[in-house]
Amino acid sequence: MSSRKIEPLVILTVILFLCLGISPVWAGDVGIVGADFLRVKAGPRATAMAGAYTAVSDDGFGMYWNPAGMSRLERGVFSVSHEQLFPDLDIDNEYLSLAYPFGASHTVGVGGRLLHTTDYYRSEWEDGSDFTNYSGSFSLNYAYGSRYGLSLGAGAKYIREQLADYDASSYALDLGLHYSSPRTPLRLGAVVQNLGPDIKFIEEGDPLPRTVRAGWAYDFQPFERRLTLANDLIYYQPENITYFALGAEYNLVNFLDLRAGYSTSRDYSDDGQFYTGLGVNDGQFAFDYSYSDRTNLEASHVFSMSFEFGHRPEERLIRERPEIVDPEERRRFREGLERDLKELIPERSEEIDEENAELNSRAEQHLEAGNYEQAIELWEQSLRDAPGQSGVYRQLGQAYYQIGNYEKAREYLQNARDNQ
Repeated sequence: MSSRKIEPLVILTVILFLCLGISPVWAGDVGIVGADFLRVKAGPRATAMAGAYTAVSDDGFGMYWNPAGMSRLERGVFSVSHEQLFPDLDIDNEYLSLAYPFGASHTVGVGGRLLHTTDYYRSEWEDGSDFTNYSGSFSLNYAYGSRYGLSLGAGAKYIREQLADYDASSYALDLGLHYSSPRTPLRLGAVVQNLGPDIKFIEEGDPLPRTVRAGWAYDFQPFERRLTLANDLIYYQPENITYFALGAEYNLVNFLDLRAGYSTSRDYSDDGQFYTGLGVNDGQFAFDYSYSDRTNLEASHVFSMSFEFGHRPEERLIRERPEIVDPEERRRFREGLERDLKELIPERSEEIDEENAELNSRAEQHLEAGNYEQAIELWEQSLRDAPGQSGVYRQLGQAYYQIGNYEKAREYLQNARDNQ
């Protein structure tokens, strides 16, 4: 795709943002919602970013925000979080998830949520019996990631609530899209949540809290450290409420991330607008924390622990984002590269050692998929086994060009000419 062409999903997302954005914040009649606990945020990382997480969704809690985001997992992950949602009422919010990638493109996950209270005793009743209130859900999730950066995801959930002697249950479906641009460090996401029938106590039913989310995330490299900015637009139905969330994550040092966020939403469970938090990660274990100074409630503290294990059984042939390179420098090098290709290699070099055909074939697949570093590793191994392959030198020059290492690119192009 030419750099001048606008990627179709960018257009789609902009249109969706505009459609949501032109809706007034309060439009139409406010509806009554059942099972509204389904909208309580999951995971302190996402919470610290104010819920601007639809295009991120790449950790153990990502299945709640966008099941398609699970496709970005390269390892299995088990996560659990705790929040004292309403301290005065002794209501706790617990979330647990387990996700694992298998094959080259598939990821499955299960998630469970429980909002519960300590038993209250009905001492005014003669029998002195006790009762329990809780709300819970259990979900099965699946994501498929294509080699071109587009992922599809779905989550089916069972919902149950109990209020004293009364209970209700229902089921719902989440459908999500996730896209990682092959050209830039841009990610896009969209999801429709809680599609399902009304939840009924006795004979009265209330609609589930249907939610539409669309967002983007972009990685910058200030001071050679990663800075992620993310933005979500969210639409609540049947209340007909539209709001936005803005979040940021900065990798201060290798093991420490700092986070902050702002949201225009002020709902029943989380009326804060400013959020902050941090995460500590050693590559296998992670601890995350978020804080929000809620306006009409006590401050919110969310904690989580995650454990990563295993690896994806098969290599994912997906397009990986290239390193950030100055556009003007990239343009000048492209012009120089075109001249080099004409002067150094007037005809395409095809000399490749037959004994390394399988190795070179795998490297070629990685090059076509945009996995340049993996292609480089395989071709360099091929050259160690059989030096002087002009075709491999040429391919290495192209791969190094793609990741922005221009000196290496010219070196291998020169080697390709010398070994013709």
